Amino acid sequence: MMKNFILYFYLLTFAFSMLSLTSCEKMFDSATQLPEFEFKRVAKSQNSKLSSDILEYSYNENTKTLSFKHINAAFNSCAAISAKAQVVENKIFIHETEHKNICQTLSLFDLHYELTNLERDIYIISVKEPYINLSGKKIRFKIDLNQKSKGQLIIKRNIYPWGN
Repeated sequence: MMKNFILYFYLLTFAFSMLSLTSCEKMFDSATQLPEFEFKRVAKSQNSKLSSDILEYSYNENTKTLSFKHINAAFNSCAAISAKAQVVENKIFIHETEHKNICQTLSLFDLHYELTNLERDIYIISVKEPYINLSGKKIRFKIDLNQKSKGQLIIKRNIYPWGN
C-alpha cells in the first residue's frame, strides 16, 4: 500500500510539472526571454518617514530592468531576509520572507531588487510582507511603464514597528 502511495505521489507530481511547463510555454514564446529576478541588498532603514511603508520603482528601457526599493519593510531584527518574484502575464508577485535566528523584536529594513528582461507594459504589483495581516493594507498597485518610468506607493502604517 505504501508503494502505491509513493507511485501515485510521483505520478501526480510529474503531471503537475508538465502542466506548469505547458502554461509557461503559452505565456512566453520561444523568442521571449523570461524575466529574471535578483534580490540585490538589504539594509537597516534610515528613512525619515518611519510611519510609512514605501515601494519605489524605476524602469530602464535600455536594459529592460524594473528596479524596486521597498523602504521600511518590517522583519524580525535577527532573521535572514530574502525575496522571490513571479511574473504571470501582466502581474508581478513579490514574496518577502525571513528565515532563521528569530528573536523578540522587529525592525524596519530597506530592500532592493530587480526584474530584468521585462518589457515596457502595464503591470499589477503585489508584495507579500511577513507582518501585514488581513486587517493591514497590503502593497498592491498598478503601474503603466508606457506612461511613467518612475513612481512610488506610500502606505501609512500606525502599528508596530512603523508607528504607535
